[in-house]
Amino acid sequence: MAAAVGREVKRKEVEVLKAEQAALMKRLPLEQEAVELRLAIAKSRSESRRNALTARMNAVELQIREINTEISREKRELTLLAQGYAAIV
Repeated sequence: MAAAVGREVKRKEVEVLKAEQAALMKRLPLEQEAVELRLAIAKSRSESRRNALTARMNAVELQIREINTEISREKRELTLLAQGYAAIV
């Protein structure tokens, strides 16, 4: 029984690492775009252009936060599974 639960914890750990890797690959271009948008906002003289860039910046930051939330949720699930395993053993 303990071995099966241990395998399940290990399987979930691998899932979390793969999800984290995939999330980092999604987040990297978004963070690059965020930096470029901040630079464009700083350079922009037009208020309407600055507003449009700020709106896009907010959307990019929201996507980054969603990715970070997903990583946190996966890690929390792993922690709960490990705590459940520790309670059994």
